[in-house]
Formats: sequence, C-alpha cells, structure tokens
Amino acid sequence: MGVLLAVYIILRGYDFMKMIFKLNGLDCAGCAAKIEDKVGKLDGVTAATVNFITTKLIIEGKDEKMEAIIKSAKDIIKKLEPDVVMQEASLQKA
Repeated sequence: MGVLLAVYIILRGYDFMKMIFKLNGLDCAGCAAKIEDKVGKLDGVTAATVNFITTKLIIEGKDEKMEAIIKSAKDIIKKLEPDVVMQEASLQKA
C-alpha cells in the first residue's frame, strides 16, 4: 500500500500557498500524469506537478481553498491509484 505524505509547506504568502507531498507507492507514470492533470484543474489550484521519478506532488493554490483542494486531491488519488494513501503532515507557517 502506498502513502502520499505531505512533507512540508515551502511557501506561504499573500493568498497562496505551495505544498509538497511524497507519493509512496506510485508505480504508474501514466497515473502520475492523470493525477497531475486532474489536480491541476481543481478550483483554486494555480499549478500542480507530479514528478514520477521523485514521486513528488507539488500543489500551488489559494490559501483559503487549500483544505478543499487537499480533500479533492485525496479523492482523485484514491480513484486513480487505490493503493496510494494520502496522509497530511502538520501544517507549518513559513
């Protein structure tokens, strides 16, 4: 079973934040591309990138919508890659 772990927030300012997640167990490059595409289209997301080699997901979006974005990202990942589980790390102000 894979784990998607929020490792840290690297930028928080104004109305936007950038979060980096580790996608443990992601074993499909095509699925990584689908996750990137679907997460990138979520309301409030300004950019989403999945690097299959490093298994990192980076989400940039509106601060006030980030909670909903993360929930939607969990749903997308569960649907596309059921063995990848998303776990949030504690949020830290940068």
